[in-house]
Amino acid sequence: MTAIWQMLPNYWYGDAIGNHAAVIESLLAEWGYETKVFADVIHEKRTARHYEEYQRVATDDSWLLYHYSTGSPVNEFV
Repeated sequence: MTAIWQMLPNYWYGDAIGNHAAVIESLLAEWGYETKVFADVIHEKRTARHYEEYQRVATDDSWLLYHYSTGSPVNEFV
């Protein structure tokens, strides 16, 4: 199984990018992919890991979807 991770600067509840990432995560899981969202700022109603933890799960056969939306330390990290 291939893992498909998502990363974004802010995983906020109720905004377009946060909602989009949540739907993608749900679909990927439904389709059998290992998936998780990584972000710098995470709303208390969202479940995600801090972006620096991505290095622990990244493999050569995994994919990363980056949702670029604003200036953030995540941009340089990616």
